[in-house]
Amino acid sequence: MYTFSKSLSSLPRDELERLAQSGSINLGWWNSLGVDKPKAWSQYADGFYNAACGLMDRFLEKQGHSDANALPIFYMIFHFIELALKASIEAKLEWQRLLEIPIKEPPRNHNISNLLSYLASLFGPGDEFLSDETQEFIRKMAVLNGRSAQAFRYPSENKSGKNYWQDQPVFSIGILKVEFSIHGTELNGFQSMLCYPDHDSYDAESYDNTNE
Repeated sequence: MYTFSKSLSSLPRDELERLAQSGSINLGWWNSLGVDKPKAWSQYADGFYNAACGLMDRFLEKQGHSDANALPIFYMIFHFIELALKASIEAKLEWQRLLEIPIKEPPRNHNISNLLSYLASLFGPGDEFLSDETQEFIRKMAVLNGRSAQAFRYPSENKSGKNYWQDQPVFSIGILKVEFSIHGTELNGFQSMLCYPDHDSYDAESYDNTNE
């Protein structure tokens, strides 16, 4: 149960009731999916996709920019890519299990370059897959996130103290937004197609935040 903070006790009751009805969220929504793991991963991915789009829009609306405020954008983009790839993998593995095809153990880490390679190995030469340009975008994000795939979470490694952001390029969030509107949209549609093969998408509005 979520309880109100005591600091809200001074607010009038009608104001508390208004706040209680504002933007409510059910954190148990995923239970409705039962054991359908691909769809659960797919919805998680879509949520981070929309969050990344929204953060970039708000960042570019501001007159002054902060490098520190841009880091959550990269984290949202990276985590979306990771979740989308894992959702796609789960969907393909589910089909392999149904067809009793031997399964090679998937990567159990955050390295999106490895996840992309593994996902590609599940597709045949004539199968529809991600475009070369979108694959290159994913690999570019993997390079920016460092060998341990933790740079968007922490500024440095705990053990060695190595700074992740030494000798990193300076580039435009405006450029990143346009790239993401192409490659992020393709990846999100791709994972949704795999996880919802009958086009029974849970929420058609989830793609309304696509950048123009």
